[in-house]
Amino acid sequence: MSRTLAWRFGLYALVLGIQSLYLPLNHGLQEGVVLDTRWDRYIPIWPIWIVPYSLATTIWLVGYAWAALRMEEQLYRALIATSVLTTAIAIVTFTLYPTYIVRPVLVGNDWATAWLRLVYATDGVFNAFPSGHVYFTTIITLFWSRWYPRWRWAWAGFWLIVTLSTLFTGQHYIPDVFGGTGLAWASYRVGIWFVGLGREGRQSGASWRLFPS
Repeated sequence: MSRTLAWRFGLYALVLGIQSLYLPLNHGLQEGVVLDTRWDRYIPIWPIWIVPYSLATTIWLVGYAWAALRMEEQLYRALIATSVLTTAIAIVTFTLYPTYIVRPVLVGNDWATAWLRLVYATDGVFNAFPSGHVYFTTIITLFWSRWYPRWRWAWAGFWLIVTLSTLFTGQHYIPDVFGGTGLAWASYRVGIWFVGLGREGRQSGASWRLFPS
């Protein structure tokens, strides 16, 4: 492995390292706030949505590895800057303003319900706001829409499916979704500004109809 490639994977490992602080907080926190809304009570639990919810993690890991291998240097630096800022703010938020979810009682013994029940048993209820599933998916959506603009509607569909899965599995509340999206979007703007991509876009007149720079 070349020195440059090792450095790029090292930056990827940095993002994973910061995000890994999620685990002790997720299982170690004891008190917090429930950020539900009156609209959350109308959202049904559909166990089948555990499929995209669970697969999202694999997509992030593979996506970041592919970016380390193939993404253009300036865009990759923006991706890392965005990811570090997002995960660092999220960890601080989890620590200083703990939030958790109240899970429903699952009824049924089909494979999807059993899978969701397993997730409930292994994943703690804390670190609800902002949603990690949503902020990582938002980051992937934004950067992959720049990297592969012809597929930007597919990335938007990916974001929508994963976001809905966090609600239909009972893993998050509506404010968690807005928090994850907003945090990732703000960090994305900082990331592209930090490496000069936003300035280049304005100078060249480039535009992004779905996800503007």
